[in-house]
Amino acid sequence: MIIRKSYNHSIPAQKEQWLRDRHPNINSTELGALFNISKYATEFTLYHDKIQEAPTWIDDNDRMRAGRYLEPSIAEFAADELGVQCIPFDEYYYDPEIRQGTSFDFMIIAAKDHRLNGAILEIKNVDQFIWRSEDSEWTDTNMPGYIEAQIQHQMKLSQINRAVVAVLVGGNDLKFYNREFDKRIASNIDIVVKRFWERVDNNNEPAPNYSRDSDYILSMNKVIDGGIYDATDDIEFKLWCEHYDQLRTANKFSSKQMKEVKARLVRKIGTNSHALVKDWKISYKPNKNGTRTFRLTKATEAIND
Repeated sequence: MIIRKSYNHSIPAQKEQWLRDRHPNINSTELGALFNISKYATEFTLYHDKIQEAPTWIDDNDRMRAGRYLEPSIAEFAADELGVQCIPFDEYYYDPEIRQGTSFDFMIIAAKDHRLNGAILEIKNVDQFIWRSEDSEWTDTNMPGYIEAQIQHQMKLSQINRAVVAVLVGGNDLKFYNREFDKRIASNIDIVVKRFWERVDNNNEPAPNYSRDSDYILSMNKVIDGGIYDATDDIEFKLWCEHYDQLRTANKFSSKQMKEVKARLVRKIGTNSHALVKDWKISYKPNKNGTRTFRLTKATEAIND
């Protein structure tokens, strides 16, 4: 059963309530993580976000503020180009049984083409350098996969069968993408979302993608218990210690590679402040500023097999 709620996001208390209401659900902008096509999250990071009791509050930044100011202007520009009118679509739709939810930008009204009446109007603002970059998924006919998933999810939960995505590129090039509801995609969404919530309910953590999740892993476990991780019999842990030292010594590898290896070690150390393994020892405890500092050194006395 779909529940609808309205919010005024300019009022902090209502924005906080919106964040609380959406936290128990997989939302349209989060869906890409479950298909491994999101730019912003992985299934691993989404899992750790959803097992928290309260949602993570994202601090406002210049990009977010600019988006709030530009979005209505882009919508007005798009409506004029389409020969329609649009109104804010400020409702949040969610289904607590399947734990899915979605928000919207605008709704099209007063369209001469009756097929557009009541359609979703989603607004995007894209930098021209991102659009033209070699790894860009944007073309004149295709959008990045995570946006395609977002739009299908919005149509699925709202039962609105048509959506228009208006994309302003470089501040003056307005492009339109018309999409219709696809039952096959909707069915796949239900499958992956159900599988995700089964993971959460069963405390079955997804495997991390270390090339993408390293920063997140290194931000975890800020509280320590002062214990020692005994990796005496952990051959893999020892090999990662050696690899980290090789990268550090060579001094010609990217910091990204070192960060990935460090994340693998830190993930096993968890809330411990030290780790011991044959030939190595690791200190991972807070400095005077309270930040946990990683230090790998040769053990003064090697741990024998």
